[in-house]
Amino acid sequence: MKTEILEKRPTQSNFSNSYDDLVNRLKKLERTEIQGIENMEDPEAKNKKVKEIETKYKTLRITTKYAHLITMTGMYEGFYKAFTSSSKSRIRFLKDDHLKIGVNKENLGEIKDKEEKGFEQLDPSAWVEWKGCEMYIPEKTHIVLNPNLTWPTLYMRSEDGEITIDERAWGAEVYSYPEELINDNSNNKKSSLGKNSEFNQLTVEVKEKLEEFHIVIELPFASPRADVLTKVNFCDKKEAIILTTIC
Repeated sequence: MKTEILEKRPTQSNFSNSYDDLVNRLKKLERTEIQGIENMEDPEAKNKKVKEIETKYKTLRITTKYAHLITMTGMYEGFYKAFTSSSKSRIRFLKDDHLKIGVNKENLGEIKDKEEKGFEQLDPSAWVEWKGCEMYIPEKTHIVLNPNLTWPTLYMRSEDGEITIDERAWGAEVYSYPEELINDNSNNKKSSLGKNSEFNQLTVEVKEKLEEFHIVIELPFASPRADVLTKVNFCDKKEAIILTTIC
């Protein structure tokens, strides 16, 4: 396979290193915070605090990695095509699988696993390593990318009913029909955690087995390629307003 040598390789390398440094920094901060409560005398309060810290840094790592993935889809056309090509491909990017994303001169976005024969002989200047987003998503899940969505929505359907989890800022709305499909506890159903609650975890306990459900996830995705750089010029020829937003 003929490959295209990516220009400005040091820039790409530094970009990846900066990402790794940030993720490692988050892991270090998590360990430091947990070590800081080791002397708490109340075991129950200590365990609660540990879970709060773990939830905080799990959330930070996932959002950091997903934001990096979106940036990469803007930097490399092959990366964009590989991620958006199919639901199966999207799952591989979102989990913790370590991939190499190939960018050839046609920008086909080929994916190769590290275990594949001849992987070590690939031209490192034409391949970008990806380390996943730390999500867990079942293999049979169908993922829909929605550029107009702010928070993810999860749809689950079985022969016995449907469950929808509509994530919002500081909370989520959980709908179950019939209601008996999920356990009725304090962390289920309608949940509005409030703006003062940060880095919370919502747990929904389903009474049926995973394989009995058809699962669809609608995921926010706005690649920089879809963005529009909006500029406003005034009659005095001064460029006063420049706008662009993805997240």
